[in-house]
Amino acid sequence: MPEKQASLKPCPFCGTSNVKIYNRISDAKGLEGFAVGCLGYRCGLGPVRNSKEKAGRAWNRRVNDD
Repeated sequence: MPEKQASLKPCPFCGTSNVKIYNRISDAKGLEGFAVGCLGYRCGLGPVRNSKEKAGRAWNRRVNDD
């Protein structure tokens, strides 16, 4: 069964809804996986995670969330 992808929140920096999940991203520590990134003003990527679902949850998390 395909992995269910939750809807992604807009970019927390520029507000665009034009965001996507990138595959095979490598962070500064050498961790490879998935990350969500802004396509509007190229604000950057969210945290690298080992699944699309986890990358989406990390992107959607905001400071004021419980």
